[in-house]
Amino acid sequence: MSMRSALYQSSCRLTEVFLLLQVLIFTISGHVRVSPEQNDSSDNEDHRNRELWIYEHDPVEIGHVQHLELEPGKLYRMETMAIKPPVFVISNFLTDEECERIKHRAQVTGLSNSKTHRKKILTTPPSTEVNETFTEFDTDGDGTLNPEEAGAFILSEYNISLDTDEVQFVMTQTSIDLDSGGSLDVEEFSQFPAVENLMFKVVRALKYRPMPAFVLKKLRRGKDRTSETVRLEHDLYDPDSSLRHRLAALARIHPYIVYSSETLHVVHYNSGGHYHAHHDSQPTHYNNNVSVCEHVGHLYPNQSDGSPPKTRVCRFLTVLYYLNEPEQGGQTAFPMADNDTYTQEGFTYEFNKKQRDLTDLTNHCLDANLVVEAKKGMAVMWYNHHVEDGWIGELNNFSLHGGCEVHIGEKWIANHWINVEPDYDM
Repeated sequence: MSMRSALYQSSCRLTEVFLLLQVLIFTISGHVRVSPEQNDSSDNEDHRNRELWIYEHDPVEIGHVQHLELEPGKLYRMETMAIKPPVFVISNFLTDEECERIKHRAQVTGLSNSKTHRKKILTTPPSTEVNETFTEFDTDGDGTLNPEEAGAFILSEYNISLDTDEVQFVMTQTSIDLDSGGSLDVEEFSQFPAVENLMFKVVRALKYRPMPAFVLKKLRRGKDRTSETVRLEHDLYDPDSSLRHRLAALARIHPYIVYSSETLHVVHYNSGGHYHAHHDSQPTHYNNNVSVCEHVGHLYPNQSDGSPPKTRVCRFLTVLYYLNEPEQGGQTAFPMADNDTYTQEGFTYEFNKKQRDLTDLTNHCLDANLVVEAKKGMAVMWYNHHVEDGWIGELNNFSLHGGCEVHIGEKWIANHWINVEPDYDM
């Protein structure tokens, strides 16, 4: 074994020991939440291993600064940006070399147009008949039906005449446009029979009552997401595990949880690219409490009809890395951070009284309560869920966030999502 190899392996072992010591210290010092009944030694066998409990940093107050020793002898500056949800920025969390390696690996692997997390791949491909009908109405041959082309299909198939705004409204209300892309691919198009009844109800409502101005404004804000993305297996961007060790130390979460979470999600935005405000995770009661977490869905049996189990996204924590700095724009915005309340009535008031859509980060980025400027190597960390009794709780609605439009240049980011299953025993 070469001297370099020996030093490398020794360094990795030291990092692992350091991280495990941190977990032990946090547990002993009471940083991990422990309820009174869980201190009862008589029930010790039934209680969770405290090392696997999840942790939430105390934000203290906006502007509060902490210096964290995430690696032996190296301090990282963490500043509180918001209380609801807890949002932190960590300066120089990634080195220039790590930023460039992630970008290079993403380019070599190959990026594709982004989809929102509602997009699902059908278990059975569209039939030949569906493909032929789709091709007939895809008059520009771009592989999707825009609102005008979809309107032509609706007129031909259902004898319903709609303008493009009304078609887009129908696509939104029926959720047939699964990725909120503003057009339908063949998989989405094949779902028309399943949403027929709902479509008829939406159309009847449209004919009796014109769409309010704020709805038209929302429809015209453009696609929810304009970017390209790729997933990277961990060994491609983090061959020595140093980044994931650093992340586990930052989050004060056992390395097992970090290592078993999703692969790294790399996103590239060109000029005009954006991602309107959204939540990274979904409520624990999503799909009427019958869904399971997507990242462990393969562990569950199929439903009685043979289809896979219904799933939801379970992302306790998001850590976003800036891999470069756009020349202008490209901030990360939290429209509702530290708001007094989070209610649908509040959004309706903004629509009706102020004529603005707070989720529209193309036109209303700077109206957000918190706007974080992109700086290369910086990490932004926030909690998508509350912590309840040491484990993942309900969705924190205030974690609504998105990527503001890039005005000049390009933007590269990467997301580390920490997955936690609400059922601890999973």
